[in-house]
Amino acid sequence: MFIKPYPTAPPHGNYLLLTDSLSALHTLSDTSTTHPLAQRILLSLHTLNSINTQVIFIWIPGHINLQKHDLVDLAAKRATELKNITDKTPLPAYDHKNYFRSLIHRSWNLIWKNQTNNKLRYIKTTPSLWASSIRESRREQIILTRLRVGHTRITHSYLLDPRLIFPPSCPHCHNEILTVAHFFSCPSLESLRTRYNVSPDLTISLKNNTEVVSQSLQYLRSTKFFPYI
Repeated sequence: MFIKPYPTAPPHGNYLLLTDSLSALHTLSDTSTTHPLAQRILLSLHTLNSINTQVIFIWIPGHINLQKHDLVDLAAKRATELKNITDKTPLPAYDHKNYFRSLIHRSWNLIWKNQTNNKLRYIKTTPSLWASSIRESRREQIILTRLRVGHTRITHSYLLDPRLIFPPSCPHCHNEILTVAHFFSCPSLESLRTRYNVSPDLTISLKNNTEVVSQSLQYLRSTKFFPYI
C-alpha cells in the first residue's frame, strides 16, 4: 500500500489510498474483524471520518516498474529482516495456525519425498488430496486404495493364512508371482489393456485422473481380479 507523502497532512481533506492487496481490502470491509491490525486501521478511519476527513481505498491489480511502489515493497521486505519487533501487537490465533500449518506441511512433504520402498510413494509424489480417490461406490474406493498402496487380499493373503505357504501366481500367465504391478503388466492380458486403453505403468494407470481410474477398474473387472482385491 502506498500513500503519497505529505509534509503535514491538512485536516478536513480527502485522501486516496492505493493498494494492490485485495485481501487487505476484504479484511477492512469486515467491520466485525478480529484482526488487531485491521481493528486499529478501522478505528483510525472512524476517527478521521468524525473530523470530516474522507479516505478512499482504490485497488490496483499489481504494479510493474513503478518506482514509489517498488520502494514501498522493498521497505516491507526489509521490515521482515529486523531482529527486534517494534510493534508488540499480538497476532490473532489463526495467523499462528497458518504459520504452524505451513511448517507441518513442509515437514510432511520432506518426509514423504525421502520415503523408500513405499509403493504409494512411487505413484503419489506429494501427500495431497486426490479427487480421483472419491468414488460413488465405497467398494471402488477400497479397491483403489489397496491398489495404490500395493496390498490386496489376493496378493497378500498368504502372509496371514498359515495354510498358504507360497505367494500366489498369476492365473492368466501362470509364470509370475501375482502383484499389483503384474495386474497391469501381465503379457496374457495385453489385448484387454489395449481395449480399455490402460497403461502397464502404475504411475499412469493409477494416477490422479478420474477417467483413467475408471478405465483401470473396468479393466480389472474384465480380468476377474476385481472381486478378490
